[in-house]
Amino acid sequence: QQISYIKNREMGYDPDNLLMVTSSGDVDKNYQVIKQELLKTGSIESVTKTSSPITAIWWKTGGPDYDGKRDDASVIFSALATDIGFTKTFGIKLAEGRDFTGDPVDSSSMLLNKAAVAAMGIKNALGMKMRYGREYTVVGITENVVMESPFKPVDPLMMLYDKNFSSVVSIRLKENADVKKVIPKIENIFLQHNPSFPFDYQFVDQEFSKKFVTENLISRI
Repeated sequence: QQISYIKNREMGYDPDNLLMVTSSGDVDKNYQVIKQELLKTGSIESVTKTSSPITAIWWKTGGPDYDGKRDDASVIFSALATDIGFTKTFGIKLAEGRDFTGDPVDSSSMLLNKAAVAAMGIKNALGMKMRYGREYTVVGITENVVMESPFKPVDPLMMLYDKNFSSVVSIRLKENADVKKVIPKIENIFLQHNPSFPFDYQFVDQEFSKKFVTENLISRI
């Protein structure tokens, strides 16, 4: 019952019809062309890129400073760099504000999840100034997303706009997409613009299910 309960926990995003492709310097350099060619296939709904996959956190850091922060307040944050299309591609709901739009102002904008707002003890975070190396303005508050262990609470998360770097390109397929036909098309596009690296991809729902390997084994025993 416990395993079933955790498996049915609200993850904060839609893992279905979502795949991740390993990025590289050439992918970043050619990203806009790759994105447009992917969308032209007619089988893809949205594309974005991030500094880590939606199924993991690779960046832990001290939280940002802000006016009114207590001297004894020390919260470890997870952090994620992303491009436009972040909430649309992953199916993440915005509780307040907006996603990144690609405008120059986004270079000084920040998204926070609800767990971050709660950890900082802020009532009205939207529009607040946050200092993390430089000053950012909070433009959006997202619902909490389970990126690490589904057996623990969601970490406070801050999301920063970065169009120049990524580790993963995430692609949302349309619901009616024929996976067997669209994967070779995606592969050809990436190999054309990223010839030095093999095409490497994973489906998000399958990657997330790996978090339950031990629990499934125990259940069978």
